[in-house]
Amino acid sequence: MGRISRAVLRVAGGRSSEVLSQTTARAQREQLQRDGFAIFHDALGREQSAQLSAAFELPPQPQFAHAAAGILAAPAISRFAAAPSLTTIVREFLGSDVFPFRAFLFGTPHGAIWNADWHQDVSLPMCLLREDPGWGPWLVKAGIVHAHAPASALDRVLSLRLPLRSVSHQRAQWRVLPGTHLLGVLDDSELSRLVRERPAVACAIPEGGVLALKPLLVHAADEQASPVSSPVLVIDYATPALLAKGLALPS
Repeated sequence: MGRISRAVLRVAGGRSSEVLSQTTARAQREQLQRDGFAIFHDALGREQSAQLSAAFELPPQPQFAHAAAGILAAPAISRFAAAPSLTTIVREFLGSDVFPFRAFLFGTPHGAIWNADWHQDVSLPMCLLREDPGWGPWLVKAGIVHAHAPASALDRVLSLRLPLRSVSHQRAQWRVLPGTHLLGVLDDSELSRLVRERPAVACAIPEGGVLALKPLLVHAADEQASPVSSPVLVIDYATPALLAKGLALPS
């Protein structure tokens, strides 16, 4: 795989002072379409990075637990998710009309080890359980109905991952198998075969940087990573087409 390109989006006071250049935007779109991920260096300004880190430097609370869900309903997180510094990136890939629908934290600043095996992110929160070809199985997580979505729906989703602190390449938070998002929803045997056969790429997200990730990309949290590396805030975005399918929004 080629060298991860760098895209710089300067941000001042939470507002974009310039949009991505057409050349850079095209290169990033091509990389995301080809590899399923792209890293944006310096996507957040210094002030925004400090605010993000400070938001989680609190005494342990349930909403900041390992892989805690539902924090998008918190006003500070919802405002951050709607910041132009993030939505500009998402719009380059999903189009002009996008919105955040889910946010959670992998790891905590308070000592919990975190880990996730190789997987695709195929589950979406739904308003209610219903029969819909291509959707399912259905399950309930944290009191919310979820469904395994088809590839056509997941192609309308983009995940942004933001570290609360900088890390080194040796302590990369994520490993990915480039190009696997193009293979659709995989069963366990297909996923296991790809993990054996394809080389993994380590993704260390710099402080102030953002990892954009397609949900069907096969990826894993690095088993060596821990909050010493950095907890990671995950924000998922979608297009309005998924609302017609019953995508649930935070309440």
